[in-house]
Amino acid sequence: MVKDVYDKSQVLTPDQIAMAIYHRDAPGYPGGGHFVAILSQVLTKAEVMLDVAALAYAKAGIASFDAGTICFVNKYTYNLVRPINYIRNVLGYSSWNALFNTRVTPNFPRHTR
Repeated sequence: MVKDVYDKSQVLTPDQIAMAIYHRDAPGYPGGGHFVAILSQVLTKAEVMLDVAALAYAKAGIASFDAGTICFVNKYTYNLVRPINYIRNVLGYSSWNALFNTRVTPNFPRHTR
């Protein structure tokens, strides 16, 4: 699977790069920010009442928190090596970087597939 990540990273199309940039959350913020932004657009367009909007935001927040918790439980259950570490250390491409080059790779396992 990691070799596939490396191979595909070498031939990214402009559309694939644009899609990745669009779906990237701002560094330093928890994932899922796009869902809140989309929810805001939907609620504005639907012109819902305040009580409906408040309930929707509450449910989105709870779902986002639950998803993050489940994500980290799975990370430590399966304890997989991050692709960047595998590509550099096992495949031997020591200068390889992901599309979004982060200076520090997080010190927790990657998410499972």
